[in-house]
Amino acid sequence: MPDSPVAIVTGASSGIGKALAKRLVDAGYRVALVARSELKLRAVADELGEERTYVWPCNLKIAEDASAMVNGIVSEMGRLDVLANVAGIALLKPLAETGLDEWQKVMRVNLTSVFITTRAAWPAFKAQGGGMIVNISSMASRDPFEGFGAYGAAKAGVNLLTLMAAREGAAFGLKAVCIAPGAVETPMLRSMFSESVITPSKTLSPQQVAELITDCIEGKRPFESGETLCVSQEGGCAGLFKFD
Repeated sequence: MPDSPVAIVTGASSGIGKALAKRLVDAGYRVALVARSELKLRAVADELGEERTYVWPCNLKIAEDASAMVNGIVSEMGRLDVLANVAGIALLKPLAETGLDEWQKVMRVNLTSVFITTRAAWPAFKAQGGGMIVNISSMASRDPFEGFGAYGAAKAGVNLLTLMAAREGAAFGLKAVCIAPGAVETPMLRSMFSESVITPSKTLSPQQVAELITDCIEGKRPFESGETLCVSQEGGCAGLFKFD
């Protein structure tokens, strides 16, 4: 087990992050579970098996904590093969009504944390001669609902960071891919939209998104390093991967 590949999954306490952590554990990875709530992470670790999981509570809004998280996990687990930046928050508010503090919070969690964790993981990937970065974006990065200006802008930045990580890491074997889902059936979605506005028939499950991510990691789904793959039940995005 000490030689098993290692993945860091942020946002691992629920939704896509939890579903991805489960699939990676099933695929033989040791998975570092990262989120704010240690209690929720412990519950996930109990469910997935403590022998293959490692709990690291972290507030990704704090730059020093996010950097220390990656460095600490690499030191503790001995290597890093996959960095999955899944954690995110959304704000549904018109731009004219969005406060600067709200804008900055959305940017810190959705975009700045991705930069910080990528930068912190870079030496480990370079020393190992490769690895994989998976970033979760959103179809809102290309065609946002009204009120998703801050969220869409942050996720558009994630798309670009993914491309730059792929280009700058290619020399030593680093790959990167960005997954941009449409509506996913998560607590975050339902905190903003009722089922009468976005019906469950139009949403993806976290498990479907996790399946696509794992297929990319394992080489079962072809992609160009740096690419943003859109995925939806509804269509409407160039480069769409659609579940039947």
